[in-house]
Amino acid sequence: MSAAAPALTIVGSVVSAAGSISAGNAQKKSAQQNAALARMQAEENARRSRRQSSALMGRQRAVIAASGNTTEGSPLLIVQDTAAEAETEIRHILRGGEARASAYQQAGNAAAQAGFIDAGSTLLSGVGRALNIK
Repeated sequence: MSAAAPALTIVGSVVSAAGSISAGNAQKKSAQQNAALARMQAEENARRSRRQSSALMGRQRAVIAASGNTTEGSPLLIVQDTAAEAETEIRHILRGGEARASAYQQAGNAAAQAGFIDAGSTLLSGVGRALNIK
């Protein structure tokens, strides 16, 4: 074997290690984008739910008014219950979006960490192979 073989083995390992790190970082960036998208989708779903609830409460008030009742007592409780349920649903939507975003971020962090671990393993392997070349 030539004297250059160990050096070439090490250079190849360094290039491969850099590729592992780059791939891990790319996965992390993609996961961060997915996390941001999950949050945006949850916010849009919450806005949509808010609009629907508001429209429902408006219809409830119209029915109450058309029946000749005032929005006091039992009719008021119905509208208040609807508002409370709407807010609970909105909180669930937003929490779900945040949970999805958090999962994406954790996956991205794990991918970046795995890239560094793979890089280290590749470098150690390459050095070991270079030392065994005679």
